[in-house]
Amino acid sequence: MQVIPSKMGRGLQKSLLSALAVARPLALVAGALALSSAAMAFQIAPMGSAFESKLTNETEDSLADVAGRLGVLIKGRVHEEITQIAMGCPVEPANLAQDTTCSIRDLPFVTPYVIYGVRWNDLPPFKLLPDEGNCTYLGKSCIVGQTIRFSTQPLCWYCLFKDAEKKAQIKPIVGCSKAPGTFHGNVMTRSHFGDLQFLHAMASEEGVHPGATRAKVLDWLEFAWKVSSREIKPDTFLRDIDNATLKEHFGCTQWRVSDLYILGHQDKLLPYLHHVAFGSVLHTVQDSFAGAHSSREASHPAVCARTLLLRSLGELWNSIPMAPRMVVCTMSRTPGMP
Repeated sequence: MQVIPSKMGRGLQKSLLSALAVARPLALVAGALALSSAAMAFQIAPMGSAFESKLTNETEDSLADVAGRLGVLIKGRVHEEITQIAMGCPVEPANLAQDTTCSIRDLPFVTPYVIYGVRWNDLPPFKLLPDEGNCTYLGKSCIVGQTIRFSTQPLCWYCLFKDAEKKAQIKPIVGCSKAPGTFHGNVMTRSHFGDLQFLHAMASEEGVHPGATRAKVLDWLEFAWKVSSREIKPDTFLRDIDNATLKEHFGCTQWRVSDLYILGHQDKLLPYLHHVAFGSVLHTVQDSFAGAHSSREASHPAVCARTLLLRSLGELWNSIPMAPRMVVCTMSRTPGMP
């Protein structure tokens, strides 16, 4: 079954081959962890690194308290651990599910900026419009004039998250769409409950054909990889990028690439934006192996490709050896699942 067009420019082929060189060990780790019952949804920690802790006045205890109210989303250091292992942290394959050595914070195998990017898909920075700051939790309201992150306004973040969780059961949460019967969301609420759920290798709503979701995932990975390889510059407007998914979901904005990834921290993170984008690539690949995000159906290798990224390479991939053989035929999920 052909689901991804075989026509690709040499530049895209080269970019995806480079991405696959890194994604291969990462996929093996994620796939192994997904075999355990605890891996239905890969979690992130309340705080990513010592560098990240310097960007907030909130204590780790206060962040952990709010994170505990969320349930499974912000709890364990799973995404961070997968990334460290894929980048060289030593662990015996047979002990992946039990050995937590590589989940320790601030290990040297990957930069803190890549870790920041791995966490970005779950915790993207965003700003609210003046009429969107009415969310109050435990007596604290959102500071609308300030860039909102879980690490800087955790109670506001939690309030908006839970509010979006309820709204998503009634109407779709969108960004650029002007369709009637929708709620306007920010990057965070759209990522978890709305039209940006392809950041987690998930469909945006029930009934979406897996091929449509796969196409959005591949568009996103192409974009993020080009940012990480510096082919796309930080000051590029998202609306000007030749990418159908970017145009659909960000074409109405005045955002530049740097606004999307490092809003509010351009002065500190701009030199490392390509690290952040690379981390975002890894997060999407990792999520494609989580049971709460994607479903995988066994099929004959001639019909179904061995990995999610493999589909984008078509016949080109057939000349590249890879083990173990993994098949990915469908991607579906329940909207709003972490």
